[in-house]
Amino acid sequence: MKIFPIMILASSIVLPVIDKQMEANAEEVLVPVTEQGDKSINVPHNSQTQKEVREKFGEPLKEGEPVGIPAITKWEYDKFTVVFENDRVIHTVLKK
Repeated sequence: MKIFPIMILASSIVLPVIDKQMEANAEEVLVPVTEQGDKSINVPHNSQTQKEVREKFGEPLKEGEPVGIPAITKWEYDKFTVVFENDRVIHTVLKK
């Protein structure tokens, strides 16, 4: 008796059914970038240097160590987190 071909046939029938059930239960939430966070908070902009951020926003509450190549560093402020690649801002994330 050849069980292996039967198992392949069974999995080819069952897996698509499971996949469709998972899709039916999934929910996608899209929030346009312009609607994310409080627009009134002044935050660092991409490409600003660490020196410029420090001069404009002061000392961070917490300054992470550089990780990886290129070096990625996070600075924590009260209302936002700044992510640097080497010496330049690449992201600013508002806190709730």
